[in-house]
Amino acid sequence: MKDGTLSCGRGGTAPGRAGRRLVATERASGVDRGILSAVAVRLAVIRASGIERRFRIWIGIAIGMVTACDVPVRDPGRNGLTPAGGAGATEQGEAATEAECTRGFAVVNSDYQSASVALLDRAGGGLTPLLISSGSVAPELSAALGGDVVLPTERAGGDNLVLIDRYPASVLTWVDLETTRVSGQLAVATGFMANPHDYVALAPNRAYVTRFESNPAPGAEPFDAGGDLLVVDPSVPAITGRIDLSAALADEPAGYLPHPDRAVRVGERVLVLLAGYSADYTTSAMARIVAVDGRTDSIDEVLVLDGIHGCSGLAMSPDASELSLACSGEWGGDGTPDLDTSALVRVRTTSPLAELARTSAEELGGDPVGMSVSYASRSHLVFTTLGRFADAAGPAADDALLELDLESGEHHVLLRSASAPFTLGDVRCDPVCGVCMAADAGREGGVVHHFTVDDAGLGEKTMIEIDDGVGLPPRWVGTF
Repeated sequence: MKDGTLSCGRGGTAPGRAGRRLVATERASGVDRGILSAVAVRLAVIRASGIERRFRIWIGIAIGMVTACDVPVRDPGRNGLTPAGGAGATEQGEAATEAECTRGFAVVNSDYQSASVALLDRAGGGLTPLLISSGSVAPELSAALGGDVVLPTERAGGDNLVLIDRYPASVLTWVDLETTRVSGQLAVATGFMANPHDYVALAPNRAYVTRFESNPAPGAEPFDAGGDLLVVDPSVPAITGRIDLSAALADEPAGYLPHPDRAVRVGERVLVLLAGYSADYTTSAMARIVAVDGRTDSIDEVLVLDGIHGCSGLAMSPDASELSLACSGEWGGDGTPDLDTSALVRVRTTSPLAELARTSAEELGGDPVGMSVSYASRSHLVFTTLGRFADAAGPAADDALLELDLESGEHHVLLRSASAPFTLGDVRCDPVCGVCMAADAGREGGVVHHFTVDDAGLGEKTMIEIDDGVGLPPRWVGTF
């Protein structure tokens, strides 16, 4: 350590900057760091919120302006992680057992054309800067990773990390954390671009997959309706069934389609964050939580969040007693959500489901709540808010990462986006061992912010560079 600089691997960090650099063993040749145009970034964010179909042509045009990345090929079987691995607990977590703490964090880097996945330990040190990428070649890899890859909401508890390749690929990929080899892949498209958003493990041979899209012409093959929970057997892997969620919108006028997003398991039930949109995405139904009985594959109950729209972030408290939902508001077919319908909402997880509290976007500073939220501790939430580009409707605004004290109701800004809005990505915490990681695609070419957590909330911050050999910026964070 010299002049406040921590150097891990080749390249080091800028003098005077507190940070770490994690470098891949392979490097790309002749590839510049790709940055999406502002239009592409904005529309990609809108797509993630559900306003997809209307903007697909625009996204394609914008992304076409960016040179495709020559993502390096990684040799599988190197730099693996044993399932019992993980080190570097903070002072708060030193009393916790390894079984309670996360083993580490997975980071998805992406320019929305190609992607790579890195692994970090709890201290932010490098396990491997390149677990798998869009350029990976292996006998088990029948479909290369696309650019819209995310990680499950729930922590990966077994030997495999599940990668969710959303739109248009609609493919699940299991990667063995010890050998770093692909252990299986499963297409969940069933004849259409299903856009899977989450994966919930129920048993070694049973899991649910939320499919955000509905099939406009179902009936050509089994399980092809979409807008559902797909039941899969990861041990094969194979599709074994589906759970129709249209009944959860029975209180709405005809014409709304179910769009299940994030989900978590609580006991024998799976709680699914559900949106309803018209076929052209110009109007939406109020957001809701759907409780599905994992034993019978049937809807148990539905909680409608009165006046709330556009929820796409979900986190469960450390004691599993409540959920927090990040709701951006009703988009109305454009890129400016309605603040009156945006909020952080807390929901009781036990039956009957009930809303515990909500904090409006206006109370949180006047910007739409973003698409990511996580519990740093039982009493502290970390979440994002959305910025905007300057246009006729108003001036530009930055994204922000905020902390909310659930006991006092006070909030404060931890950091703001550096170069452009829609660049602060996912935030994920290990509340047991006191660590949070936040993806930042815009600062210094892309970094991950590592925060320590104590009883007072988030504390020291360190920036981590992940050099995957190409320069894809971090977007999503998961735990294992």
